[in-house]
Amino acid sequence: MNLLCYKDVSDLQINQMDLSFDAKRLLVVTGVPKYEINIFDLETGLRMHGHNSSVPLRNDFIKAQFSPAKESSFGLLYSNCFVLCEIFPCFEVDETGEEIS
Repeated sequence: MNLLCYKDVSDLQINQMDLSFDAKRLLVVTGVPKYEINIFDLETGLRMHGHNSSVPLRNDFIKAQFSPAKESSFGLLYSNCFVLCEIFPCFEVDETGEEIS
């Protein structure tokens, strides 16, 4: 059995966590004072960067959950709507256009 322990995921209150269906990503909903969702890559142990890897929440938020159909998308349930988000990775490049690792 392989047990992973992530320390210092957030200095803020954690209201909810969800593991992706492929067990490669962790969704963390933080609370006071900054309500937002952060996505962590469990293979690297780091918070992901890119579009929708950190999403601010509105006050009528109920629940967040990864999509079983696609590992890079998750849904946000609010009291009056459902929002589907897809994570788009980003890459750092230098002046010549080469990817920085």
